Amino acid sequence: NNASIVRISPEMTEELANSENLSHSAREKLRDLTRIHRSYLVRLSACTGIDRDNVIIDNINLPISRKYKEVTLQLLKKDEQ
Repeated sequence: NNASIVRISPEMTEELANSENLSHSAREKLRDLTRIHRSYLVRLSACTGIDRDNVIIDNINLPISRKYKEVTLQLLKKDEQ
């Protein structure tokens, strides 16, 4: 489901985080997303798998950076409980 994947440019990251122009509903949707790479935010509830270098959503392999991997794994584990 492409609604579970958001591709962003590094330049957009700070703009999104600090934007006062986002509607309340847009802010809520962003809270459900987790960064897995400098260019990707994903909805972890849509994650169908994870391997050494990728988060898998509906047979789409998205790169996961070393920087975000441990946090992502912890969040996935927390969601399973």
